[in-house]
Amino acid sequence: DDGSGVGSGGTGVSTADAGTVGAVDGMGSIIVGGLRYNDDNAVVERRDAGAWQLGMTVAVTGPVDSGFTTGTAQKLKSMAQMRGAVSSVDVAGGSFQMLGSTLTIDDETAWADLPGLSGLVAGAQVQVWALPVSPGVLRATRIESLVAGATTLVTGMVNLFDPINKTFQLGSLVVGYAQATLPAEGLALGRIVRVEASTGPSGGRLEATQVEGWYALTSVQGAPVQLEGVIDQFASKASFKLMGVAIDASSAQVTGGLANKLGNGVRVVASGTLSAGGVLVASKLKIRHIPGGGAMTTYYDLHGTIVAYVSPSNMRVRSGSGGVQEVVVSAALGAAAGTGL
Repeated sequence: DDGSGVGSGGTGVSTADAGTVGAVDGMGSIIVGGLRYNDDNAVVERRDAGAWQLGMTVAVTGPVDSGFTTGTAQKLKSMAQMRGAVSSVDVAGGSFQMLGSTLTIDDETAWADLPGLSGLVAGAQVQVWALPVSPGVLRATRIESLVAGATTLVTGMVNLFDPINKTFQLGSLVVGYAQATLPAEGLALGRIVRVEASTGPSGGRLEATQVEGWYALTSVQGAPVQLEGVIDQFASKASFKLMGVAIDASSAQVTGGLANKLGNGVRVVASGTLSAGGVLVASKLKIRHIPGGGAMTTYYDLHGTIVAYVSPSNMRVRSGSGGVQEVVVSAALGAAAGTGL
């Protein structure tokens, strides 16, 4: 697998071949796209954070049930996608620019230590977890202030690939890779890669020290796969892409919103199996965000122990997987009181 999408593969299928890519939307185990994984015995590779936090992107390998509700994680891999300086902010448009790419936000974007998009300014250093959408465009799932001295990161779909001069573009950023460690599968147009550099860009060019493939999904035909992303190249319910992966949701049960609202820019979770041609044939399609509204309210799920209590509007909970999340429960307590509970 080249790490940039899903291809066809062998004929032997096991539930252990199942794979999920998405953003963490619950803890106490790991919950990704509503699918709750037991991670007690998982091998964990978590590069850019000390513990699991809401909005971190992750790839999960391990068996799942037929309804894509529960699973057992065998491997968990998580890494930030962007790290560097914000170049401009469009509060009205719900986006910001950094490292030659456009990062859009939605109602599910988690803001770690920032108040929101209005708290970003040009020059601010941030670390971002995000889902690639199309060349030069990503949907941010978690944003936090950047620790000084960290290396530069940029992720996206390879464009204007020039193997002679050893350059390619991610958005408008030119990446030179002559001195970089490259992925074993090599480079190709449209492939999603993650680039690391010891220094920031100069004159619109970044000199890479490492180029690697993005999260890799199983390529086994018939394997269960769940993929979260933002719809691109939408032709119909039967033909669109998520992060470069072809999706056929013609027979899928659609939840979270109306099927006629599907289109480019809609964030969804597609669950199904791989066809012989590497198409994800979805049996379930959950709408997470529709530009301008129309999707159901998103709920996060957190199981754990209260570790720092001040009041119902100021408390922290530590999940079984080690993450600590600030939680406000005053509204829930008020609702419970109103029902006589």
